[in-house]
Amino acid sequence: DRDQLHLSIVIPVYNVQNLLYQCVLSLVINDSYSYEIILVNDASTDSSLVVMQELQEQYSNIIKIINLEKNCRQGGARNIGVQAARGKWILFVDSDDWVETEELQKFIDFSLNDDVETDVIYTPYYNWINSNNKRKVIQHNKHRINGEVLNKDRANLIVDPISVWSALYSKRYLTLNNMVFAENIAFEDNLWALEIASTVKIIKCIDCTYYNYRYNEYSTTNRKNMQHHLDKLIIADKILKYYKKNNLDIEYKQEVEYWYIHNLLKGG
Repeated sequence: DRDQLHLSIVIPVYNVQNLLYQCVLSLVINDSYSYEIILVNDASTDSSLVVMQELQEQYSNIIKIINLEKNCRQGGARNIGVQAARGKWILFVDSDDWVETEELQKFIDFSLNDDVETDVIYTPYYNWINSNNKRKVIQHNKHRINGEVLNKDRANLIVDPISVWSALYSKRYLTLNNMVFAENIAFEDNLWALEIASTVKIIKCIDCTYYNYRYNEYSTTNRKNMQHHLDKLIIADKILKYYKKNNLDIEYKQEVEYWYIHNLLKGG
């Protein structure tokens, strides 16, 4: 396909006018790469759209804006971004986070040299705590799977799933498995990560820590209100139903139960 790019970076945007420049500018990479940045404005009520338009003026060749009239939360905004994506690979970035540009380029170089039909390539990431401005490296799935996913690997992926934004996803794989995010709800990435764990066939892990995740105690998923707890329960229920529907609840019973209890009891 002549119009296909190597990479589409999908960013759901909601009320982040003060952080958006840092996020997007960190994603502007060498001109030799074939890529696009898709900014999905999820009905922001601040000046985020104005910032997006300013950025698009500077980088009209790579930035595409999708403006939603109705808020559909991160999951819905990501789905719309993926539908519009022309990239062979999809990268998700949250609009209040940012990346290490040179490390991102190394990550993309690795995907350019992929000679098998890899579904997902994942990396460690930096966890930034706002209150003390310190970061630590988080390595999801310490078993470091490289190649075909065996049963024991799948079990490890369920217990310790890969974060949505610390991986490259093959668009072929996402389309083939009809992978979409839950919409109009928080914790949509929990369901996504478990669906990835159960469907991924070839996966690779590389030591290329490019992503800075900003832990914000005031974010939508960290506000401890009634809706927060309700969304968490709804997503946990969807996960159990998904595993039963796909006959995975017997083989991976212990792993699913561990994940379920661990996530319902932990503070996040």
